[in-house]
Amino acid sequence: MSVLVELKDSENNTVTEYVPEQLYDVDVTVTNSAGNPAGYGFQVISMSGNTSLNSFSDPGNGVKLSTSSSRQYAEHNQANAAGQFSFKWLSPEPGTGNVDFYFGANAVNGNGNNGSDNATTGDVTFLEIIGDTTDTTGNGEPQGLSELSFDENSLSVYPNPAQNMVFVEGFTANGTINIYAINGSLVKSVVLNQDQFDVSELEAGIYFIQADTKLGKFVKL
Repeated sequence: MSVLVELKDSENNTVTEYVPEQLYDVDVTVTNSAGNPAGYGFQVISMSGNTSLNSFSDPGNGVKLSTSSSRQYAEHNQANAAGQFSFKWLSPEPGTGNVDFYFGANAVNGNGNNGSDNATTGDVTFLEIIGDTTDTTGNGEPQGLSELSFDENSLSVYPNPAQNMVFVEGFTANGTINIYAINGSLVKSVVLNQDQFDVSELEAGIYFIQADTKLGKFVKL
């Protein structure tokens, strides 16, 4: 039997390298070359060296997230007849290096015992893209913000991650809030007379919020 673990970016392209602090889809496909399995199961963990990254989210149909010994796993919560599972993964901060996804999977015939069932284990490595995604000062701020002076993380932003509405605390009412992508490009400006704004149209990823000299950060699912 075989297991295919694919990482897909926001444009649904399959990638073998990751950009730090970006949200990816993870697709797991389990296939069996012999017999007629009634269902498939799996378990995946993402590791940087001996450290579990614990950054899985949004489990798809038939998938659950669990934690054991402070390590997070994505795994099946019921047998899947098609052998296809999906969830999301937030890549780690710059400088983390290669990330290994370790997996185990099985194919079962559902007869109540393990006769004719199959199992396998393996791993796949995703390389970190070393690119110009932050400014050259080493402060980890997007390029579009690097020329300004910020009281970093002084804006309270929630929920985080967010899907539709984001609430912000710590800014001046009726002031302009700028939203920057991780590459430093300005994607949205909003004049807020209340403490919330809609981010549903933004693509999944990491965003910075700037108001005056204050800075916050959130993840869009």
